[in-house]
Amino acid sequence: MLCLHYLAPIAFGLFSLASAADNSSTTVPIPPSLDPWYTAPQGWKCKPAGTPLRVRPAPGNISAVVNGAASAYNVMYRTSNSHYEPSWAVTTLLVPQTPNPKALLSYQIAYDTHYLDDSPSYTIYAGLTTDAMAWELILASGLFINLPDYEGPTCSFGAGITSGLATIDSIRAILSLGDELGLAADAQYAMWGYSGGALASQWAAELQDAYAPEMNFAGMAIGGVPINATSVIRDLSGTPPAGLAFSAIWGLTSQYPGSWDELLKRMKTDGPMNVTGWTDAVKKSVTETAAIFANQDLSEYFTNGFDFLPETLFSTIFYRDGTLGHSGTPKMPVYAYKAIQDEINPIAAGRGY
Repeated sequence: MLCLHYLAPIAFGLFSLASAADNSSTTVPIPPSLDPWYTAPQGWKCKPAGTPLRVRPAPGNISAVVNGAASAYNVMYRTSNSHYEPSWAVTTLLVPQTPNPKALLSYQIAYDTHYLDDSPSYTIYAGLTTDAMAWELILASGLFINLPDYEGPTCSFGAGITSGLATIDSIRAILSLGDELGLAADAQYAMWGYSGGALASQWAAELQDAYAPEMNFAGMAIGGVPINATSVIRDLSGTPPAGLAFSAIWGLTSQYPGSWDELLKRMKTDGPMNVTGWTDAVKKSVTETAAIFANQDLSEYFTNGFDFLPETLFSTIFYRDGTLGHSGTPKMPVYAYKAIQDEINPIAAGRGY
């Protein structure tokens, strides 16, 4: 169990060394798949990475869900996918009741999904209990909180490059709107994430020097970071959270055209675990897939088990986009922590990183 009253001061310590809208705004939260606001405007691909594309006051009553939030904004911004091609994403900014205009924390939620309507900019309204406890402490200290939907519109869970670049560009976008949102031009900024949120944070840290050399992070706190996608998929298969492995396989292949179809060619066409059940799960929420795949040996969906993982096509994808440690060295102070009994990402996996 994450001990928030000890870890929140760590995030605050990293710093020690807002109103615009568009015509597509809505007054109530709508699932992203149905909300026309989640459509990039004409000409967006020509904008530099980190450029805000749409801004609106977040619909609904965020302060009823997140104690200490005076207001909130949704920002759509230009970013890049795993091939450094134009993409877009959405982030949510929480504004504290007594703001410190010089402090911004980018908090990457572990939303671990292949399903667009599980994105934080929408699910925040359901009340993310553990995360909301942390946000309350952070907001009480006056920090603005950035909550990016870093998997992007394709919900590429596990795709580290996409997640890292979307995290970086969310911060760029918020900083560029500083005057409108109440942030100072010289605001300091840091990152914090656990598990899937740590994945996005660490990838951002490794990619930042080459992708956004102008940025100067005050620091980063990460916990339970998944190091190697292939190992995580094998470790999760047959366990209660096996659905996360399904989402990671979808997320990684979603960034590489044709790889999902190649994957399906290696799957069984009959029996209790087959290609039909696998593809049907793509249309379901993370909660539903968690129930579907709980304790299932995912290798049983494939004709030759997990023999596809070492194949050149998939091993290349899973190394390039799913394995940390080869994309750069973080240029910021890093506080890394790990739960000894982490049942999803065993501690041994991170000791050599």
